[in-house]
Amino acid sequence: MKIFFIFIVSDGTATTAKLLTEAVLAQFPKVSVDLRKFPHLTKGKIPEIVQEAKKLNGIIVYTLVSPSLRESLLQSALTNNVPAIDLLGPLLFRMEEFLHLHPKGIPGIFLPSLPE
Repeated sequence: MKIFFIFIVSDGTATTAKLLTEAVLAQFPKVSVDLRKFPHLTKGKIPEIVQEAKKLNGIIVYTLVSPSLRESLLQSALTNNVPAIDLLGPLLFRMEEFLHLHPKGIPGIFLPSLPE
């Protein structure tokens, strides 16, 4: 059976990205998936993660509150033809427009009380 590799990346704990990805994967019960979690992302780790995802034909799912990290990861993924899904960026942007406020941009300030 083919194994699909999903790289869960965050500048916080990666809990939100992991939970949402697992919720989506519940819709595909017969698929074998290897989830690889990378919390507390720094710019220096981006090339390594993207190269590993490329090598394994994986996909990157990310929750990054830092605009510069989001842009760096997106550019690296695009350059390397690695699919990447931004789970927070579009919602942060729309909320900023709707609320007429800038987000704090602090990773890890939301800690849901759900099991790991």
